[in-house]
Amino acid sequence: MTGLSWLSAHGGAGTTTLRRCIGFGTEISSLRAADPGAVVVVVARTNAEGLRRAQQIAAVHAARSDCELLAGLVLVADTPSPKLPKPLEDLARLVSGGYTDVWRVPWIEACRLGEPPDLARAPKVVRALREQLVFVCAERAALLQPKALGAGATDLRHVAAVSKNPYELNGVTS
Repeated sequence: MTGLSWLSAHGGAGTTTLRRCIGFGTEISSLRAADPGAVVVVVARTNAEGLRRAQQIAAVHAARSDCELLAGLVLVADTPSPKLPKPLEDLARLVSGGYTDVWRVPWIEACRLGEPPDLARAPKVVRALREQLVFVCAERAALLQPKALGAGATDLRHVAAVSKNPYELNGVTS
């Protein structure tokens, strides 16, 4: 499977906690540090600084032509309130336009208290994020190595048809 790279938009974004909870991928310090063909997910808090940094990363990515797949943005709540103030919500919507997918992870009190990340107890959105990332990484691997599944196997339908499971590649789950 193609590698997953977690890119923190800023310190304290929650990247390490997410990576541990999701269970795979490596953390990188910049887009340039991603392995060729890697799937990159940017992680940012929902405060103004985090959103601005995520916007800068999307702009840098858009200006490059020989880059990795920027799979999406994970916005991690910076407060227990599920609702952002209007200026931050507007900025979050604007920034989200620079990414293919955006996932919003709610405040997780257990993480704040230092409890080890646990996918089984994580919010539903975190479990769904993991499933999507497994699928995106498998798709990317199929695109980069089409012969792995047979001639012409370069789209999602074929990956799912060959494996009978969209989270499985060549009969092996991650």
